Amino acid sequence: MNYDVIISGGGLLGLITAIGLSCDSVSVAVIEKNSLPRVIDDNRAFAISQGSKKILEKLGIWQFLEGEAEPILDICILDGNSPIAVHYNHKMVGEELMGYVINNATIWNAINNNFLNKLNIYSPHSYKTIACDSGYVEVILDNNQELISSLLICAEGKNSKLPELFSIPTVKFDYKQSSIVFNVKHELHHQNLAVELFFPGGPFAILPMKDGYTSSIVWTEKSGISKMLMNLSEEEFIVELKKRFGSYLGEIKLEGERKLYPLSFVFAKKLYKVEFCLS
Repeated sequence: MNYDVIISGGGLLGLITAIGLSCDSVSVAVIEKNSLPRVIDDNRAFAISQGSKKILEKLGIWQFLEGEAEPILDICILDGNSPIAVHYNHKMVGEELMGYVINNATIWNAINNNFLNKLNIYSPHSYKTIACDSGYVEVILDNNQELISSLLICAEGKNSKLPELFSIPTVKFDYKQSSIVFNVKHELHHQNLAVELFFPGGPFAILPMKDGYTSSIVWTEKSGISKMLMNLSEEEFIVELKKRFGSYLGEIKLEGERKLYPLSFVFAKKLYKVEFCLS
């Protein structure tokens, strides 16, 4: 099969890229090793900037998200437990909101239900070989199906092997930190305030979620401490959490499970070649 563009990676980045290209009448194939539609079982949330919102609007995706998106009206940044804070009020920078918080599953559901059947998806499949010659790319899938295009876009994430295959050097760095991601219910309304506190072990972010009484937490610590926190009982974890969270939203309790994400950095020294592009 011939396409204008082949995208390797059917996560959110790959699928949204495919939707955007399709809006401009570009024929696109998406290769994804996992089954699609994807079933989402994590509780992560995305903070969406105004710029990203405008892109999602242009692609026709935002209309399926806005009913579940919680606006960020204010942002408060503190150095640890310092009483001095930097406060960003959306009214001071214009009429636009500071951003939005949307549950990961909400974005996936919007794409699964409204766009997936309009895309050329090869799933669950991965590439077996990739060859480039005279301005085109030939991809042979694990079922021996042949796909040809003039451009291959890599949307596989930081652990992709494709940059190495195309001789693009990368710099990798392990932060030796991990983020614990979870949701909390709280007694008082969050007033659409996002809070970020910076501690020696890493930042602690509180993101306002839909209904006013739920927030998404991203708690970053050195990896050893993060693992220790993950091994605590819920009661023990809440005790440690309150030392970071404070009492400004009243009593808090966990909602759902905690998940741990190790943090690392990958920088590609080049983003594109003649037939290849990193997304």
